[in-house]
Amino acid sequence: MRHGWAPFTVVPATTEAGQEFSTSVVDGRGRVTSAVGSSAPNHRVWYLHPDTKWARGRITAVWWGPSTWTETPNRPQIGFVFGAQRIRRDHWVALVVWYNIFASADPSGLLVNGWEIDGTNVTLGNGGGAGGLGNVNRQGVVLRAERLRFLGAELSVMRVAPPWAAIIADGTPITVSDMADPDYDVVSTVVAASPGDVNIMTALPAAPDNPVDRIAGGLVAPAVPHNVCPYVVAAERVGHASIRVTQWAYGSPRADSGDQRSTTVTVTQGSMTAFPTGGPGLHGIVVGHAHSGSYAEIGDLLFEQL
Repeated sequence: MRHGWAPFTVVPATTEAGQEFSTSVVDGRGRVTSAVGSSAPNHRVWYLHPDTKWARGRITAVWWGPSTWTETPNRPQIGFVFGAQRIRRDHWVALVVWYNIFASADPSGLLVNGWEIDGTNVTLGNGGGAGGLGNVNRQGVVLRAERLRFLGAELSVMRVAPPWAAIIADGTPITVSDMADPDYDVVSTVVAASPGDVNIMTALPAAPDNPVDRIAGGLVAPAVPHNVCPYVVAAERVGHASIRVTQWAYGSPRADSGDQRSTTVTVTQGSMTAFPTGGPGLHGIVVGHAHSGSYAEIGDLLFEQL
């Protein structure tokens, strides 16, 4: 959010009495925060950028995600808005990409659909899930590795680049690969994790003692993919009613269009009384369902005309 929120036009999608969103920039991330004193959960707002009135555009951003993910539910939602067109006063239509907050274990399952809004209600078209996008593995770069022997066991201590320490805890099965010394390439379990120092300790097979620090350059990842925020989403309008969505883990190499984490969804009008035309429309983001002081964050937001 290099230029903050000032350029954006606020368009209420659905409003609830007593609920109000405020915007801020925290550590370079755009944050949308709900009113602390209101538990009204169905407030949704579009933030449209006036310089993005294009027929086709691409939006890329890091989805840092919700501040909370509780069953109450309090699950703030983030999404992208494509080609928003005003029909009359508070009546708008657009194509939208967002993560599912209902019956979902985490904010990784993406949806694509048409939205028709009037400030009170949202009517959806016939869209679909961005299939396969949930399987995002989080790979961290190993900055240093050191072998040691403790009570007869061979261990390695690895310093891993953030932000992966938050999901690597004691007992986490991990895969270490592409190390300069192949002896460190293991599928093992974390013996001890120190998130503050971003250090992890894991078992190694027996090998000659080599206690020298190394510029390791390898990768460490949970053996089971973790599809939680932060992750990157790049979505683009590839036709009148089609959106191609690509999703990859923050800090990992970008998934290209041939990757399993990229898919195209075509939307039809369904129950919407109006539908986006193929002409120009505004692009932006949507935040919804935050309440009781919860918030959602997005960063490195980039709009591109195609």
